[in-house]
Amino acid sequence: MEEIIKPDKKLFTKTVWVLLTISAFILAGVSITHLIIYISDGDPNAPKVIWLIAVIAILVMWLIAYPIAKLWIRNLAYLIQSERILKNKAALYI
Repeated sequence: MEEIIKPDKKLFTKTVWVLLTISAFILAGVSITHLIIYISDGDPNAPKVIWLIAVIAILVMWLIAYPIAKLWIRNLAYLIQSERILKNKAALYI
């Protein structure tokens, strides 16, 4: 007996939440760095550069990770056989 199982749509939702959490941590780190620079009377242009780098890093992360996660989850399947479980194999679709 063989059965093909596709993942629940909640897996993609979980992936988006992970990306949002990573983005929040990046923004929190930049905020703390900005505060430290502000308190220490450092270079006034440094926070602008740091925020620019952080925003670009977050955008690049989303532009790369979101489509990959969407494709990965859409193509993910498990084939349950009597003696083994195959994950994401091309043979599943033949």
